[in-house]
Amino acid sequence: MIFFFAYHPYILYTLDVKLRDVLSVTMKDKHYSILVVDDEPSICKSVARYLEDFNFNVTTAADGKSGLQCIAETDFDLMIVDLRLPDMLGEEFITKVHNTNSHVKIFIFTGSLDYVLTEDMIKLGITQEDILYKTLISFEELLEKINNALKQTMEE
Repeated sequence: MIFFFAYHPYILYTLDVKLRDVLSVTMKDKHYSILVVDDEPSICKSVARYLEDFNFNVTTAADGKSGLQCIAETDFDLMIVDLRLPDMLGEEFITKVHNTNSHVKIFIFTGSLDYVLTEDMIKLGITQEDILYKTLISFEELLEKINNALKQTMEE
């Protein structure tokens, strides 16, 4: 893909302009902190590396207990949480987080394409747009969703 852009400067310029728009939140003085809670090391690593390229401070946790410990030590702006963690359900983790950190934007990260929001998640303010399907979302879409969520948080 990089090879393609090397020979099409207009497309590269267009992509660059779009990325600058997407990065408008991260280019401010603050570096936003994101917690990724997922038991698949390759997913944690790839998401973290990608977001770090855009100046996000990313912390990863492989299970709910480690994630809760990270939250006790750091004030995160946003979290990406897998539904199937080895020691607790993602929804249980989200509920615990929300009870102590209701200001944090949370995205559900799932490989299950048939996941339906439960009433408990809806009561916590999680919407269908807050569900990220591992097999369907691209890194660009992830970045755009994060940017939009942080912009919305800043406006509130």
